[in-house]
Amino acid sequence: MPACCCFICLVFHLPTDLLRWFVQHIEDFPCSAMDVVLKAAGNRGKAPDLAAWPKPSKNLARCPSAVTMEISENVWHIAGAVLTAILKICSLIAVGMHLERKKLLNGEKRKCLSALAMDVCLPCLLFTDVLPEADFSLLLEGWQLLLWPFAYASVSALLGMLCCLAIGIPSQHLGAAAACAAFPNVNGFPVSVISALGSAIPKSPAGFSPMVFLSIIQLTDGLLKYTLGPAVFRRDRRMRPSTSDLPLGGSLHSIEGDGSSRRFATKDLDAAIEPIEQNCPNGELAAQKTTDFGLTMDQVHAVEPDWSRFDAYKVFSGFDPTAADVSSNLREPFLKRVQVSHLLPSASDIKALLRQVVPPQVSAVLLALAIGMGPSEFKELLVPPPGETGAYLGFVFGTAKELGKGFVPLQMISLGGRMLNVVSDHGPLASSGNTGNNTRSKLLRISAAVGVARMILAPMVLYFVAYAFNEYVLRPRGHIRPIAFWAPAFIVCAMPTANNMSTMADLIGSGRSIAAATTAMQLMAAPVILVASLSTLLSLEEHLGN
Repeated sequence: MPACCCFICLVFHLPTDLLRWFVQHIEDFPCSAMDVVLKAAGNRGKAPDLAAWPKPSKNLARCPSAVTMEISENVWHIAGAVLTAILKICSLIAVGMHLERKKLLNGEKRKCLSALAMDVCLPCLLFTDVLPEADFSLLLEGWQLLLWPFAYASVSALLGMLCCLAIGIPSQHLGAAAACAAFPNVNGFPVSVISALGSAIPKSPAGFSPMVFLSIIQLTDGLLKYTLGPAVFRRDRRMRPSTSDLPLGGSLHSIEGDGSSRRFATKDLDAAIEPIEQNCPNGELAAQKTTDFGLTMDQVHAVEPDWSRFDAYKVFSGFDPTAADVSSNLREPFLKRVQVSHLLPSASDIKALLRQVVPPQVSAVLLALAIGMGPSEFKELLVPPPGETGAYLGFVFGTAKELGKGFVPLQMISLGGRMLNVVSDHGPLASSGNTGNNTRSKLLRISAAVGVARMILAPMVLYFVAYAFNEYVLRPRGHIRPIAFWAPAFIVCAMPTANNMSTMADLIGSGRSIAAATTAMQLMAAPVILVASLSTLLSLEEHLGN
């Protein structure tokens, strides 16, 4: 109807005031109406001087076709950037797989690469990214991200349990499923993705980069993961009935001082986990070679990171890379752990927990924040103030920056070497033994349910959580968070399960098979799923950032 009115005005030479009225109220027109008016006026050469009319640019931006075109361009741009970033990461992983296949990488060499990446390069990367932007305004703008791990851990754990209950998984496995769904990877993959995306995610108006906002999330993620994670795995161990299959090494827990049975040898189990036969009353072996889902130790350890938070600071404190790895619960007498498990934590236990909660990368972020928020003289020793060049200790900052550039290639090449073992016949998803009712098909169903909850359902639900928080908490107070704020939050919540969860399950002695198989399945599916999920999330988050 408005288009017809404009057309009549032009054809019948009605006063231009009437046409001007339509232009002033163009927001009530369909977009095509304005096109018809301008085209008709241009053809007749009798249109009034548009420079004297009210500018309709604000209203034209609201036209459905223009908005649709703009959204389509943004979606394709973001999808292309995400695809490029994932292809970069996959290329580095392929290099690692090739080196592993050619026998140029092995366990010790991968451990060296991971140690350099996690304890040296990653702290340097975060320190050099955070320090130039560190001040009190960073916390004022991004302190809400300190609470984000509590949101994605609780939502993801609930979704993981619901998915497992939907497919009929026994309640004794819900703890491991919840833990694997709750805690995503926050170091390797997110840092690599944000680095690969580069300028596709612009800085905030205040000058803060996405990597700096990611470092805020990392501060509380470890605190939550390494305090609640072990408790959740222990829940499954307590829920396991006494008559059910015990986890690998768990049978040692029930050995009592019965005269008719020979005591278990006190020496450590070797790396092959060979069973030490015992004359137990029921005629069974005291040690098992497989988990309760029939996985061997090689299959369980295939997905564990070569250098985890349980190894934090060993690069600086020193370690023997050729020594047997005794971090596993199975390579240490189980009775030894049982005897002290009921006592108060010792100083060494507290120290070990602090190393896990505050690893080198978190220490680097805290140090950068402390220097940045302290007297400006300390910061200017490392980073020159704006408009100046050179700093007394600029070579230290420059060296750290160069080391930080090595994190992504070192970490992804190491992961590629491990991925070759994950997808091989020795991986946790390969055909394995069968113990009782815990078959391989059940393990695959649990892994698939946790993977769907972790990488598909959790990002969707958490987007609506963030949307509600933005609409009902931030916007009413006039707080608009930029894209650089939301992007790392959504990238983290779309990541696969943290590899450290498999190591944690191994140490606790519960949920080893589920943690290993779940992590392996998500790593294999990550490239395809991440392209779709990150493209969708980063396209939607533009609405939150504007």
